[in-house]
Amino acid sequence: MIKSGNFFTKPSTITAIAVYIFIVGAVYNFILRPLWNPVGLQKLVDELLHSVIPGMFLIFWLMFVPKNNLKWKNTFSWQIFPFTYMVYIIVRGEITNQYPYPFIDVSKLGYATALTNASWLCIVFMVFSVILIAGAKALSDKKKIVK
Repeated sequence: MIKSGNFFTKPSTITAIAVYIFIVGAVYNFILRPLWNPVGLQKLVDELLHSVIPGMFLIFWLMFVPKNNLKWKNTFSWQIFPFTYMVYIIVRGEITNQYPYPFIDVSKLGYATALTNASWLCIVFMVFSVILIAGAKALSDKKKIVK
């Protein structure tokens, strides 16, 4: 049995979180940001949550997370969370008729477009996962050469 503390300190888990937080920031900044205009402390919190934290987490990942044991096959298990979340959003939206993201709003877009958009987002998660694994392998190989 894996203790939660051990699970969340595994390099593969931290890398998956880096993927998730980066995509959250990217989706917000490229798609959702124009849809609202926070003011005051909400603007500060919004910037920290969607711009500063994703960037800082990637820097943390680059500098401190061991990368030599990351495997290509990890990218598949990392897709479970985004896929499950997409399914949850669509099922919850069907029940409540409220969708947190306009690009997956079945009531406005229909199932074909919403599911296509959700599929594209899952593909983005996969692509960025592959990019981080490739980067990890390149960084690990570079360290082997330097030693």
